[in-house]
Amino acid sequence: MAKHLKKEDLEKLTSHINYSYFERGDTGCEGLHFYSTVKNELEETYQNYDFLNISDKIVRALCYIYNKKKNKPDKFDSELCPYLYYWIGSKIYPIVKDKKVFLRIISMIYDEFYSSDFFNTCTVLYNDIDEDTFNTYKMLHDYSKDYVNIEIDTSHGHTTCDTVYKEFIENYIRLLVFKLILVQMKVLETKCVVLHIKILV
Repeated sequence: MAKHLKKEDLEKLTSHINYSYFERGDTGCEGLHFYSTVKNELEETYQNYDFLNISDKIVRALCYIYNKKKNKPDKFDSELCPYLYYWIGSKIYPIVKDKKVFLRIISMIYDEFYSSDFFNTCTVLYNDIDEDTFNTYKMLHDYSKDYVNIEIDTSHGHTTCDTVYKEFIENYIRLLVFKLILVQMKVLETKCVVLHIKILV
């Protein structure tokens, strides 16, 4: 059946739901070492980046995943780990805009988090990543999780959408086309190298 997809439909996508857990965060970790250390590091060591507005959100997000693991260790959903990384990164990178600073901050957050009994449940996905690559990887990650729902929602030929939903889909399409072009360039590059080797031989 044809639908008219709106901004509200984006909020039903898997990635949006999982990121919303971190947006809300959780309480009950205020007395834990990682909570105060990460908050203080962000607010004091990196005070020139003005993390005051997001330091609470970040430690509450860590608390959310800490409580999920602590309360149900056997049922912990490791799929939340990439979401945690991309959620934290999406809060930090727009502020610092520097790869080295981003790496120091994200490493500090995860190191302090591991000093609790959380250990290596979730790890830093990428140690050396610039902002553009981070945003591309995040979008690809999110799309891979949302694809099934998007396909179901848009399967009818007469489906329409508002400008917000359309822009969202167009961003994915642009990214996917760009990635396909890169893959094709690598294939051509490989073929050219092989051809060059054959000519030399």
